[in-house]
Amino acid sequence: MSVAGFKIRRVHVGDLNELRAVWRAAGVYSLELEKRFTEFQVIINDKAAIVAAFAVNAQGKEAHIHTESYAPDAPKDEIRELIWKRVQTLAENRGLVRLWAEDQAFWKRHGFTKPKEKALKKGIELFGSTMERRLTLQLREEEDLHKLAEAQFELFQQSAQAEREKILSQGNLYKNIAMAVAALVVLGGLIGTAFFLISR
Repeated sequence: MSVAGFKIRRVHVGDLNELRAVWRAAGVYSLELEKRFTEFQVIINDKAAIVAAFAVNAQGKEAHIHTESYAPDAPKDEIRELIWKRVQTLAENRGLVRLWAEDQAFWKRHGFTKPKEKALKKGIELFGSTMERRLTLQLREEEDLHKLAEAQFELFQQSAQAEREKILSQGNLYKNIAMAVAALVVLGGLIGTAFFLISR
């Protein structure tokens, strides 16, 4: 995925030193971030240098967008739009129902709001107490996800039943053929025996 000369991709092990520099420039560096290294995506420029990074911590059907970090000269507005597109794709691919992000104007412009009590309780349960200071965006109702899963399971059951019936039908056909062949063999044996007896 790319916009205006920038590309976004998952972090690689070889990115760690460069990523540390971006974290330090943004004033967010910590050993804890290094432990959560695999949650990160990086944004690179046309010279393949990392100019920004962000992380997505997915738990169940919810995800927390955190630790956005930018190099000093990085164009934040352009990069954030790229990040938002990437997050939408990740959310769609994983079937997420809710996103969490920092309380900032950018996320508010994209529909993020203060969480209601029920959502906040779930967010704290999944990601910790910092969700009290976060915004959230409901992507779809969890009930809709359950209905979709049920519909897919029903289709699977119907397909499996049709396959079973097909196999049973083929089995019956082969059984009938085998019985017919056996009957012919027995009949042939009887006829052969009869001719043998008559000829004597």
